[in-house]
Amino acid sequence: MKDMILVTGATGTVGHNVMETLVAAGQPTRAAARTPDRIAARPGVETVRLDFQDHDTFAPALEGVSGVFLMRPPQLADMETTLIPFLHACQHHAVSHISFLSLIGVERNRRVPHHAVERALADSSIPYTSLRAGYFMQNLTGFLAEDIRERDQIYVPAGRGRTSFVDASDIAELAALTLCAPDRHGAQAYNLTGPQALDYRQVASILSRILGRPIRYAQPSHRAFRSEMLRRGIEPDFVKVLSMLFWPVKLGMAAKVYPDTARLLNRAPTRLEQFIERNADCWRRAEP
Repeated sequence: MKDMILVTGATGTVGHNVMETLVAAGQPTRAAARTPDRIAARPGVETVRLDFQDHDTFAPALEGVSGVFLMRPPQLADMETTLIPFLHACQHHAVSHISFLSLIGVERNRRVPHHAVERALADSSIPYTSLRAGYFMQNLTGFLAEDIRERDQIYVPAGRGRTSFVDASDIAELAALTLCAPDRHGAQAYNLTGPQALDYRQVASILSRILGRPIRYAQPSHRAFRSEMLRRGIEPDFVKVLSMLFWPVKLGMAAKVYPDTARLLNRAPTRLEQFIERNADCWRRAEP
């Protein structure tokens, strides 16, 4: 009988796709979320409540688990009281492998929360794989979608920096691969990108062509971006994390295209044009 794998963030884009891929492979899966009733019920999946800010939820989630897909909830910035205690709980429950959704360049960037998690993983006795992802294409269908749909603009403080966008579905497929064959992926750090690097003016051009209306890149400063996000009522900690994430883009540090995604998937990664065509309805305005 195969061992149980715990998928954190199972209501999110990556976690949900990791769960689906594991189930399709016949892997016993436990899907965890802070509000597990939001996880769609399906055969082969247990659901459990997991809140990194509530340590009492750790033990029930980890009971009988051998592998963990771990991702940081975007709203959490303090790792010392959340994900790092969860790692200690993983050690206590003899988890044998963790696949952690991290960031490209995390080893050089102490300001992002993922750096502290990777350091704690390295100091632990748990074999792990670090999935160092580039910027998700799903940002366009997520927190940027309203600006594109309602204001015909992309509003991020990225300057003219290019980004090697990656499809989160490709990341999920790779995460499931590492969890199902941990012996082949232990003590590995993979840099995961898409097949091309584009700046946001180019992204706006692709959106304009596919949507059939002009989309512009507003190119705000970091100060203007922070002020606007706070004005919209976004939590200050999340605004801080978002602002930090776009500094490397502006400095030209997000443009490199790595071969790991294509090599591990044994196929070409998703191109941004494909992603936008597949999700075009997300940015179309409702008919009056």
